[in-house]
Amino acid sequence: MRRPLILAFLLCALSGPALASADDEEILSLKGYQPAGLQLGELGAAGAKCGLDAASLQGAVVRAMNEVGVKGWEGGRDGLYVDILVEPIAGGRFLIGAAGLLPEESEAAVRVRPFCLGSTEVTNQDFAAFVAATGYRTQAEQPLPQEQFPELSAAERRPGSVVFRLPSPGEPLEELSWWQWVPGADWRHPEGPGSSIDDRLDHPVVQVSLADAEAYAAWAGADLPSEAQWEFAARGVLLDRAFSWGDRWRPGLANTWQGEFPVSNTADDGFTGTAPVGSFPPNGYGLQDMTGNVWEWTVDWYRPGHGRLAGQDDPVLADPAASSDPREPGVAKHVIKGGSFLCAPNYCSRYRPAAREAESPDTGTSHIGFRLVSPALTTHA
Repeated sequence: MRRPLILAFLLCALSGPALASADDEEILSLKGYQPAGLQLGELGAAGAKCGLDAASLQGAVVRAMNEVGVKGWEGGRDGLYVDILVEPIAGGRFLIGAAGLLPEESEAAVRVRPFCLGSTEVTNQDFAAFVAATGYRTQAEQPLPQEQFPELSAAERRPGSVVFRLPSPGEPLEELSWWQWVPGADWRHPEGPGSSIDDRLDHPVVQVSLADAEAYAAWAGADLPSEAQWEFAARGVLLDRAFSWGDRWRPGLANTWQGEFPVSNTADDGFTGTAPVGSFPPNGYGLQDMTGNVWEWTVDWYRPGHGRLAGQDDPVLADPAASSDPREPGVAKHVIKGGSFLCAPNYCSRYRPAAREAESPDTGTSHIGFRLVSPALTTHA
């Protein structure tokens, strides 16, 4: 299990390969997590990657600690541990999407500027610290709005979320019948009442909507990545390969479904659900779980294909009116990336960097999480 941490984001406000001055008070955005005291070995090593010295980073840590009022932790631990959970990505030109595969992936040449991306998904421990500091309640913890769902009774509008259910042997299978609304399912209880994250603190947080992910990002002084940023980083320097490690699917390199979905998961990778972040080898940028484990929110609204992005720098589809999903006309959706522990060769199989899916922004599920990026983008498609 990963140590208690303070989630630190180096604000790589880059106009080129070099970072802004280490004297800039904006170089580190940090929000309070667990204990008190400070260890800087990892901090200095990670900062060196971006040309930052440990003394400047320590000053930023102390300022940020004062701002958020980190005084210690009720668990009585001795040290405040700091992990720099980002990897600097140099950016560049690449073909977003994939020609000749799925229509929604039609490719286009784009450019992304340098940025820093969280090396793992945000964990349950991370999200718990955010909730403890802010009192935030996720959408799944609140009743469905009566004005939005007037046809539902109060009982039907109870707080809850969408959970994957393994079909019973011999059960007739209809498309998506393995998903069900479970009252009481939320980020603390991913499969509903009776489930818990107590032994999953280092797993990615799930049952979070887009708004929940954005609220956490704002608190952390960061943002959600664009689809272009996410895909460029997921390719892990292999910009012309199908997977982040090459052209051949290798199931042992990611947390995905082994067996025939949705009826049989052999768990050859060791997991039937989410896995602790960092359980599988990183890609060429040092990023973990860019393939499988959980789908990840991006800031982009969804529409099929990438043709309109051609030639753009840091493209983002920011207008919900431009969103379209032929499978559900008239419903604006967001792009999610990366696939999950439910993706299998016989179903979904969207564990390629170019793969994408559409998801309603107000819907959390047991297989969608997120990671953070810095700096936030201001350009739009």
